[in-house]
Amino acid sequence: GVEHIWTGYDHLLFLAGLLLAASRLKDMLFIVTGFTVAHSITLSLAATGILVVPPEVVEPAIAASIVWVGLENLWKPPPRRRVVLTFLLGLIHGFGFAGMLAELGLPAGNLALALVCFNGGVELGQAGVVLVLLPILLLLRRQIWWERYAVPLLSLGVAAMGLYWLVERVWGG
Repeated sequence: GVEHIWTGYDHLLFLAGLLLAASRLKDMLFIVTGFTVAHSITLSLAATGILVVPPEVVEPAIAASIVWVGLENLWKPPPRRRVVLTFLLGLIHGFGFAGMLAELGLPAGNLALALVCFNGGVELGQAGVVLVLLPILLLLRRQIWWERYAVPLLSLGVAAMGLYWLVERVWGG
């Protein structure tokens, strides 16, 4: 799970894009929690076979979620709306995590343990990313130029990279 987060550049960019527009620590924590709860739900549903979505649908949807987050940052969504959106998009990302877990091969007798360990690893990896980004973003928020210039520019970069992945995943094979 940790390895998937640290090498899952799409998930890292999604998370960074979400945190980029948050203006308060409290908002950042609610956003990350919403994402965590949502992807844990769909990861569990997919890993147990209750609800399976094919990668041909999930992977482009993850890329589209990155485009959306980057563009939405330009409109400065209210924190409550961002938390709800993050939860909904986190449901999609959970299916992506489930695909990675399936590639690792699930032990037949210890599905629950494998699921808890993988999801715990995802959370540890995500927490590590947040612990690195959070202090930097909170310091940058104090700069006059940050909100006016850097956030829109970086958000456009997030959207552009998401669009690249979207095109690649739909038409790139």
